[in-house]
Amino acid sequence: MKTKLLVIAGLLLLACAAMIAPVNAALTANTNITGNPASYGAITINLSAMNMELPASGPVHNTTPILTVTANAPFTIVATDAMSHSKDSNMGYMANSTGTIYLTSASGLDKALGSAMILTGTANATSGVETGTGDLTDPSPAALYTGTQAVDGTALALDFSQTVAATDERLVSPNEYSIDITFALTVP
Repeated sequence: MKTKLLVIAGLLLLACAAMIAPVNAALTANTNITGNPASYGAITINLSAMNMELPASGPVHNTTPILTVTANAPFTIVATDAMSHSKDSNMGYMANSTGTIYLTSASGLDKALGSAMILTGTANATSGVETGTGDLTDPSPAALYTGTQAVDGTALALDFSQTVAATDERLVSPNEYSIDITFALTVP
């Protein structure tokens, strides 16, 4: 009976030891997750159309249009004459338009103001944004804005300047001088 008690005591001791002993089967799995957001940029303008009063002489400025830019990396904005609505000459100039199409050089009525439209970017002390002047007569213009950092909904003011000479011909209604400008945002 002593032997039975010793065996039972030994089994109880082993059972207690098994319950107290830590489990040494430490299985782990690790992963390293990496990523980088894709380039992103968005640009909007607060006016899709505007009327500029053109005095008989001197330059006129309009600073109402505002570009709003979001970009997650340094960016560039250029402005070009869209040369749309059948416009086939006078790049960068306000030209004779019926409101829906430009009168073409073939018609002989493709009149334009004597001075090109000048477009200047003004950053309003926005940090990380450098400004320039858009040459609308150049099909490969220099940057109007250069952003050196990411921006989120940053407002950038524009200055449209048009010089009108006393010799610039007044058009007969419904024709008017017009230019369509395209703003392009590049985020590398």
